[in-house]
Amino acid sequence: MRAQIEHLAEVAELPSVRVQVIPFKAGAHPGMNGAFTLLRFDDAQSIVYLENLGGASVTRRRADVCLYEEAFNDLQILAVGPEESLGMIREAIKKH
Repeated sequence: MRAQIEHLAEVAELPSVRVQVIPFKAGAHPGMNGAFTLLRFDDAQSIVYLENLGGASVTRRRADVCLYEEAFNDLQILAVGPEESLGMIREAIKKH
């Protein structure tokens, strides 16, 4: 696990990557419903990729994409900033 956290810290320092941690004190949030990947394209409609125990799916339906865009925005608001997140990750490395 330590190697994974160290890798996350390395990636978080890349200029093209933004890592934000949602602290436990944030309580329940939309991300607890399961992982999702929101894919945005310059020249095409956004899509959402979902994985679960039953398999994987992709949705392009605008109403669904909007729902996940809202969830993503809510998660960004709940998360601490990149610098504080990196600090939390480094603290986790020390504990492992």
